[in-house]
Amino acid sequence: QIILEFDIEDLIDIDFQPDGYFYAVTKKDCRTQLCRYSTTTPCGKAKCFTINTSIDPVGVAVSKDGLVYLFDAGRGRFIQFDPETKKETILCIPPENLPADFQPTAMQIDSRGVLFMAGSNPASLYMFDKDGSYLDKAELPPNINRIDGIGFDRSGGVLLATDLGLAKLLLTKNPVGHSGSFYSKT
Repeated sequence: QIILEFDIEDLIDIDFQPDGYFYAVTKKDCRTQLCRYSTTTPCGKAKCFTINTSIDPVGVAVSKDGLVYLFDAGRGRFIQFDPETKKETILCIPPENLPADFQPTAMQIDSRGVLFMAGSNPASLYMFDKDGSYLDKAELPPNINRIDGIGFDRSGGVLLATDLGLAKLLLTKNPVGHSGSFYSKT
């Protein structure tokens, strides 16, 4: 039984928020739109925003603080969008961290603010800080060729929907960034 139905044309990707909303990114006639829909009220008009800095959006992820991240494959960068202020911030990725032929297939952000970007043929999983800086590339079993989705469990594990089934990766729970002391000789 369908409870709510959303007719979204030219859909590229969606991401859900725990508060009952989801964001959908669409592209039509060289125009990227990001729309916010409610899943708790009857279908009404979505609140849509035009994203001016994207030429080829392929993924969307919404952080726990409500910021929306898009990946622009045409320019190889993340775009951070604040729906409250409508501000677009371009987050550059050093080109040496992604292969030139990288084709993103899934994107997600975890509760720490780590952006996960998956690709296929061969399967790969890259991690970036929420400022767009490169963190690491995950080691995957060699027999996985395709990743279609990314999710997280309650213990911090990363779940991947792959061509071989569901794969679970355990990552360390180190916080993003570094802290410590620096001592200099004076």
